[in-house]
Amino acid sequence: APPKVALRPSVPGPHLSLWLSVFTALVVLITILFLRSMDFLTFAGLLTEESRATGTMPLPARWMLDVHETTRGFRDWLWLPQFLVVMTWHGCAFASLRNLYGDEMMRHGPPSCLWWITPFANLFMPFLCLREMRHLSRRRRMATQTRIPFGPLLWCMELVLLANFTLRAVLYSRTMGTSRFAYAGTIMDDTSQSIFAAHAASSALLALALIGVIACNLHHQSRLHRTWNA
Repeated sequence: APPKVALRPSVPGPHLSLWLSVFTALVVLITILFLRSMDFLTFAGLLTEESRATGTMPLPARWMLDVHETTRGFRDWLWLPQFLVVMTWHGCAFASLRNLYGDEMMRHGPPSCLWWITPFANLFMPFLCLREMRHLSRRRRMATQTRIPFGPLLWCMELVLLANFTLRAVLYSRTMGTSRFAYAGTIMDDTSQSIFAAHAASSALLALALIGVIACNLHHQSRLHRTWNA
């Protein structure tokens, strides 16, 4: 028989820590999405200094290119705030669900956020945790189902992460561990240019997928709290 969902006292809504972690994560991820998109446009040759010098570049594009150049020095470290905000949100989201379901209904809890920084395991374990989070955040009656679907957004994010990891390894081998953006300042062949553009595109898509997962989870958890005793 499927497990029964324990009726715990209803709370007004997700905890304040979840709202703050979502806000912080969205700000950081939107910033990363913008910078990685600019990386892609630059490496793909769609935004160049030559087009700005000739005056054919629109004003918003010139402004974005200026911001892109200003942030060149720390873009190698964008992965660090991305991991920090996603791990914080991951822990807060599971803590919010634990307030409703209790530990007995959850295979994973807030400490599972550490999977994001565990080598090799971070390629698949966070997505198993996110699958359960998505499942429990839907409707309370759905938590009694024995089969937990993965969801198309999580599948897309998993594929993008694997592609990003592969391209990062290729870039590391080609740049011999030096800064990717310092290497990008040199004269590159067409293959290197394409790899840089593909890696920037996969990084932007990963940030976009994380934005979608975080926003959808907050919506589902808010609805779950409102309908918990319905």
